[in-house]
Amino acid sequence: MSRSARTGALRRGQVGVVGQTITPAMAEALTLPQAWGVILADVTPKSPAEAAGLQPEDIVLTLDGKVMENARQFGVNIYQHAGDTITLEVAPQWRKISKRVAVLERPRDPDRILAHLEGEQSVVAPLGILAVNLSAEVIPLLPPLRRFTGVVVAGIIADLATDENSLRTGDVIYELNNRRVGEPRQSARPGLAN
Repeated sequence: MSRSARTGALRRGQVGVVGQTITPAMAEALTLPQAWGVILADVTPKSPAEAAGLQPEDIVLTLDGKVMENARQFGVNIYQHAGDTITLEVAPQWRKISKRVAVLERPRDPDRILAHLEGEQSVVAPLGILAVNLSAEVIPLLPPLRRFTGVVVAGIIADLATDENSLRTGDVIYELNNRRVGEPRQSARPGLAN
């Protein structure tokens, strides 16, 4: 996150990727060359990441020379570079290459999702989050989505969040245990009861 010199407003960066922390179990299942770090789970079409040639399953090794140990660290480092260009060292298909990626300022702020909480119905204690259904009011507050049913993480309950690799504000949950979650019209605990 950086502050605009003109307005003093907080700016958050984005490049159009979904990073996931590599766990030992994931590394074994996907036969990855390392059991730590960040793998790209998705690359948004027409994003700076796609323009730079990044692809799903690329492993992010460094960001501007700094080793990326997990997805949270990766996300925080991207947030801090709104308006900059970063260099990512990635390992696609077992080779190491560097990519220059423009970091765009996020046009919407997921923190505004908090205004859509529905009391206790928004608490999802097993996941340590507050969540709301994707709706016509919530969708414009998020970066472009590919699907419009699910729930979005509105906040983290510090006492319940399991570890540093937990969900983050603005993350969208489409499935839980291989079952679709959250229809915008559902009023049960943000669709996670499906």
